[in-house]
Amino acid sequence: MRRRSEQSLIKWSVPKHFRIVSLFSGVIWALMVQPKRHLCKLCTQVWQTLTCHHQVSSGLRDAGYTYLNLDDCYVGSRAPNGTLLPDFRKFPSGMRDLSDYVHSKGLLFGVYTARCTNTCAGRPASMHHEVEDAHTFSDLWNVDYVKEDSCSGCGKVNATEQYATMSAALNATGRHILFDMCWGCITEIELRPAIGNSWRIGPDDGNWNNVLININIDSELAEYAGPGHWNNPCLLISFSDDGSETCTALQSRTQFSAYAILAAPLMISGTVLHMSKYTLETYVNKEVIAVSQDPLGKQVSLHYAL
Repeated sequence: MRRRSEQSLIKWSVPKHFRIVSLFSGVIWALMVQPKRHLCKLCTQVWQTLTCHHQVSSGLRDAGYTYLNLDDCYVGSRAPNGTLLPDFRKFPSGMRDLSDYVHSKGLLFGVYTARCTNTCAGRPASMHHEVEDAHTFSDLWNVDYVKEDSCSGCGKVNATEQYATMSAALNATGRHILFDMCWGCITEIELRPAIGNSWRIGPDDGNWNNVLININIDSELAEYAGPGHWNNPCLLISFSDDGSETCTALQSRTQFSAYAILAAPLMISGTVLHMSKYTLETYVNKEVIAVSQDPLGKQVSLHYAL
C-alpha cells in the first residue's frame, strides 16, 4: 500500500505512488473490492458487512486490498435541502454507520455517483449537486474514495468541466479522497492527471474480449500514468456477484498479471464470498503485487497487440 504524499498533483489525492486496490464492492493501486451494480439486490448493509468481514478474514486486506467500494444502488433520494440520503430499506443504519464499521476493520470506504442527473441504475446523481455531495461524502459519511460514472444519459458534452467541478468540490473538503473518473473514452486524456487520480480508458470489461480491448488501449497510454494518476482499464473479473463465471480461472490470472505491469488499479469485481481458492491465490500473489506497486509507478507499453 502506498503511503500518503503531499507531492501528488491533487492535494487530496492519496499516495504519490498509490495504485488502488479494492474489492468492487474491490483495487491494489489502491487495491479494492467493489461488487458490481447490475445486481442491486446485493447492495445492502448486510451484504456489505459480510463482504467487509470476508475481505479481512480471507487475507485480502493484509495483501493490500484496503478499499471496500459501493458501486451504485445505495442512494434512495435527496432531502429537501439537497443532501443525498441512502436507501434506508437497504441500509437502515445509514452510510455513516457502514463507513464506521468498514473503518473499524482497518479498511477504507468508497462510494459511487455519476456526473449526470441520475446514476446508471437510475438513482440520484451529482450533476448540479457537486458541492453538497462532496460535503456529504467527506463530512457526513467519512468517505475515502469516490467513483464518478458517466452513464448513457450523460452524453460527452461538458464531461471535462463536470469532472473538474467534482474534483474541485472534493479538494475543498480538505479530506484525502481518491477520485476515480469513469471516463470511458480517451478524448482529452492529457487533462485527466490534473483532475483525478484515475480514469477509465475503455469499455466495461464484463467479458474476456473487452479485457483484451482495454489492455491494448491502455498499452498505448503509458505517458499519462504515474504517481498519483493512473490509467484504469476497468475491473478484475473472475466471478460475478451471483457466483457465475465471467472468464476462466486462467484468463483471470492472465488479466491480473497484465494489469500489474500496466500499473493499473487492481479492483476486484463480483463477490469475494464466491471466490475460488485459485482466484484468491491469484489476487494475493506477493510477487505480482510487488510489480504493481513498484515505487517508480512506470507503466509498461506493449509492442504487440493481444
